[in-house]
Amino acid sequence: MTSSGDYVSVPATTLTFPPGTTSLPVAVTVNADNRHEPDETFNLNLSLASNATIVDATGTGTILDNTGRFFVSVADASVVQPLVGTTTLNIPVSLSATPVAGETVSVMVSTADGSAKVADGDYTAVPKTILTFDSATGRTRNVAVTVNSGPSLEPTESFTLDVFSPSTNAVISDGKAAAVIVSNKGQPVPSVYVSDARIIEPPTTTALARFHVFLTSPATAPVSVQYHTVDGTATAGSDYTSLPTTTLNFAVGESDKEVDVTVGADTFREPVQTFNLVLGGLSGVVAGDSSGTGSIVDPRGLFSVAVSNATVVESVNGTQLARFAVTLSATPAVGETVTVNVATADVTAKAANGDYTALLLSPLTFTHTSSPTVTVLVTVGAGPATDPTTTFNLNLSNPSANAALGDKQAIGTIVD
Repeated sequence: MTSSGDYVSVPATTLTFPPGTTSLPVAVTVNADNRHEPDETFNLNLSLASNATIVDATGTGTILDNTGRFFVSVADASVVQPLVGTTTLNIPVSLSATPVAGETVSVMVSTADGSAKVADGDYTAVPKTILTFDSATGRTRNVAVTVNSGPSLEPTESFTLDVFSPSTNAVISDGKAAAVIVSNKGQPVPSVYVSDARIIEPPTTTALARFHVFLTSPATAPVSVQYHTVDGTATAGSDYTSLPTTTLNFAVGESDKEVDVTVGADTFREPVQTFNLVLGGLSGVVAGDSSGTGSIVDPRGLFSVAVSNATVVESVNGTQLARFAVTLSATPAVGETVTVNVATADVTAKAANGDYTALLLSPLTFTHTSSPTVTVLVTVGAGPATDPTTTFNLNLSNPSANAALGDKQAIGTIVD
């Protein structure tokens, strides 16, 4: 992170503590940013202490991004193999949103053999290649793969396009696509495939996740296929509307049908959720790919949770409190809950020696009525003036499914 845009740098400045004062705030201005990016950090450094000893010279400032990262997915695609020459199979790779001006997202893509082989001349491999998105390209880009001609009796074959190594402002939600080279004459009956579907979860009303059920060649006789939905991490009735076993009919000459699944609105943040559209009861076709994955993508991403360091001056007479700030990237919506576990751990300070009172593993809960910052108090015991400076940690763990840890460990410093 640089001070040119993320925050306003603080030049070398003298901080003076009046008698009786043990703590002073230092304010650093953080600038607004409409880009998707991971949590970012900067440091506040101390130096040239007068009448004091510096025991912790660096404090870390964490800027939590409340828009989350981009989600990247790739869709299945198919093309009929030409009898002569070549054809192009375009495989779409999509983002969950269009980057703003000046913002870029990149991923790596490459092909991998399945039943279709580069060595057999079925298609031309795409080596590891960087695919870049910006405000001009939009949210979807096609990866063009050259498919070569083949004999008329060659069966339907497939290979995969893999998407990986996203830039730091993105995560992969669906990283593998089936690329189907459909026989140009070949099999006595067609194969049936179902595509994956990906939908941005709507904040209000509903939206449709659209699956394509397609044949490798137009039907030459009536074809029927049954389908139904099956829960994955998404739950029917709350996340989407289930489809009972239903028959899909292809008339002669038809090769592609659409199946829509209604996805419900949700104001809560959550990870990518999935369900499946499963094919069965085939008549007049053989199975190619009988299960399509529906991905429900939350455009806001997960909550981010971070914890800051704390310093306390040890008293010779009584206890003191070390105050750790645990911060959520945004306030939960009504009815939404975020939890994370907190616990202390010895470093050079030892709970068994009375340096501090251990905090056993305990849940910390955030709701719409709580502040996005919760203070965790740890009691620090008294000690003689000759005690050295010691430290312990406050650790975060096991966040709820709708959250991720940004900064999971804080240092508690006990200054003599």
